[in-house]
Amino acid sequence: MSRELLLQAISIFDSPEKWNSFLEVSSMKDAIKLSWYNKLIVAAKEKFQKEGTKNGWVFQSLGNQDFRWYLEEFGPKSLCIRTCYWDEYGLWVDTHAYDAVKIHRMLRDGRYSVILSSLHSIDERAADNDWKIIESGDYYFESIYDGNFNRDTLSWYAGNKTVEFLTQFSKKLDKIRDDENITRLIVELNKEAKR
Repeated sequence: MSRELLLQAISIFDSPEKWNSFLEVSSMKDAIKLSWYNKLIVAAKEKFQKEGTKNGWVFQSLGNQDFRWYLEEFGPKSLCIRTCYWDEYGLWVDTHAYDAVKIHRMLRDGRYSVILSSLHSIDERAADNDWKIIESGDYYFESIYDGNFNRDTLSWYAGNKTVEFLTQFSKKLDKIRDDENITRLIVELNKEAKR
């Protein structure tokens, strides 16, 4: 925070009442974020459960934060699309059921690299990590945070721009689910890496 911005913030709290009001609101930050994300979660569950199986991809909610889209023939522990906190999503695999290192190597092979192009920006993970590729904060709401949201800043949009948020997320999912070639390659990865 710049010195000028800090001085401006300090000047707002010119009485103990204003300072205490700020502290009260600050202490509710996590509850407010949870409320906004819960609105998104309810809308997402309704949308994706209503949608059902799409091109062989099944939706499953494992609690309020763990959402997965997996190929029906392989199940929720397979290489699948997953989001846990909405600011990140990507390809995930249960490392006990599938060989994560093998999947990591295969994704770097030219034949499978098209899968990587299905995500706008990629934050790579270690070869033995259960998250194979992940995209972080890549949402656009005509905000200064466009393309670079973190969980805190994205929470407001989850609760106040819920439909727009889900529309963007659905487009991300459909880059994978609607692409027959990518789906076929993920089938191959699952078959090759099954333990």
